[in-house]
Amino acid sequence: MEWKKSGKDGNAPRLKAYSDMADDNKSFIRNIEEIVDITDSPLTVVCATAPVNRGSKHAYLSNGSFMHMHDFAIALNARNSFEVEEDLADKESLNSGFDALSLEYKLFNIHQVRSFSRYLNAIHCFYTDRPVDFDMLTEFTEDQIDILSPMEHERWVLEHQAMGWKQGDLYERVSVPEGVDEASYRIMLREQLRCHRLATDGQQTREQILSRYQSLSKTEKDKDRQFFNSMLKLLKKFDGLRIYQYSSKK
Repeated sequence: MEWKKSGKDGNAPRLKAYSDMADDNKSFIRNIEEIVDITDSPLTVVCATAPVNRGSKHAYLSNGSFMHMHDFAIALNARNSFEVEEDLADKESLNSGFDALSLEYKLFNIHQVRSFSRYLNAIHCFYTDRPVDFDMLTEFTEDQIDILSPMEHERWVLEHQAMGWKQGDLYERVSVPEGVDEASYRIMLREQLRCHRLATDGQQTREQILSRYQSLSKTEKDKDRQFFNSMLKLLKKFDGLRIYQYSSKK
């Protein structure tokens, strides 16, 4: 932009891809007009520069194909939904359980998978479906889970807030009709009311969310602690995707 303001003296600066979006000939706009009619939705392209914020970029090692991300999501859902021992859960039942989910809960699990790169990076681990010469993680330590659990709670709170859930426990207090399975009825009511006793109302800072997590009962915290190692066992039901530690064997 400075080069243009100075009368284009000297050589044009080397800009990144798509800088032609703001060129004098408006080639980007013309290309769009050749594909769709933008008469009712005119486009305005503004080109600007900004200092590089390298602190906003993270180089996570986690990598996997879409299919392995899908498998990861199935394992996460199984840990959330299945009450059986991990060794007794077969791959077919895991897939069936995931397929039966609503779109909202499938997205919950996919978003949870996407967060795992950040979680694992915090404890110096990563997941991948590629052969690597690193130590494979067979169990999370207590110290690692102390780091992971608050991060997962924060994600859960923000995710439910984004989906329109509210704080409340009415689904736990109402009377259950006679002859109806109580657990299923309360889950159904919770979904219809879109409220949860651990959800939050209004905008919450990260510090407020984590402070609330620390105030939870040991029973509630243990649910998160049990979740991670159970998920690790269920992940082994699928070929390829594994979690590794940064410490090399060499």
